[in-house]
Amino acid sequence: MKSIVLISLLIGFSNIYGQEASFGFKVGTNISNLKLEVPQSTSGIYAPDNKLKLSYAIGGFAEFSFSEKFSLMPELLLSSKGARVNYASNDFAGGFGGRPVITIENTIRLIYLEIPIYAVHKIPTNTGKFLMKAGPYFGTALSAKIASNMGGRNDKEILRLEFGDTQNPQGTIVRRLDAGINFGIAYEFASGVSLNATYSVGLTNIGDPDPVDPWPNDDFRPRSRFNESRNRIIRLALAFKL
Repeated sequence: MKSIVLISLLIGFSNIYGQEASFGFKVGTNISNLKLEVPQSTSGIYAPDNKLKLSYAIGGFAEFSFSEKFSLMPELLLSSKGARVNYASNDFAGGFGGRPVITIENTIRLIYLEIPIYAVHKIPTNTGKFLMKAGPYFGTALSAKIASNMGGRNDKEILRLEFGDTQNPQGTIVRRLDAGINFGIAYEFASGVSLNATYSVGLTNIGDPDPVDPWPNDDFRPRSRFNESRNRIIRLALAFKL
C-alpha cells in the first residue's frame, strides 16, 4: 500500500500545470552507513565498529522548470542502503580470562523504494548548467537482511529482518518507513547528461524502538539487534534526460 502511495505521488507531479517538463533516468553508487547505537550487553562488551558499504541506486526522474534558474525535481529510485558493522565481545569471558574472544562481522542490507523531491537552483555556464539541489526524501523498505559471520568463519548466515514497530524477542525489528533530507550538487551538460553527488541524512529511526539484551540467556548466538539507527548516504550518479 505504501509503495502505491509513493508511486502515485510521483505521477501526481506530472499534472503540474503550465510548467516545462522533462524526464530521464539515473543510475549510481551508494556509499552507505548507519548512525547506529547498539545496546550494551548485560555481561560484556558490545561495541560496534561501523564501516562503509557500497551499493546501488537506479530509477527515473522528472524536472518541472519554473524559470531558467529554478525547477522542481522529484525522483523514484530503487535504493540499497545499510552498513558493515563489526564488533567484539567478551560475554564468554568466564573461561577465557576476560579477553575479547569473539568477533562478529555483520553486513546490514536494506533496500528501499524512495522518492526524493528536490528544489533545484540552476547556474548557466558556457557548456551546460551547474545545479544546487536540496529537499526531503521519503522511502519504504522492501527488504531487510543481515549477513552475519561469527568468529572468522568462512560461511555467512543470512538473517531476514522483520518489519514492525514493537519489540520482537525472536529477532530484529526494522521500521519500514525512512525519511530525511538530501543535499546535492550536479553539473548538467548541454546534451542532457549530468554528473551528480548527493549527501542524504536520514531523520527517522529505522531501528528497534525497544531492544532487548542481545545475548539472552547466555545463548551462544546473539540476537542481531540495533536501535536508534538512521541512514547516511553519499550517492554518486549519472543522469540522462530523454
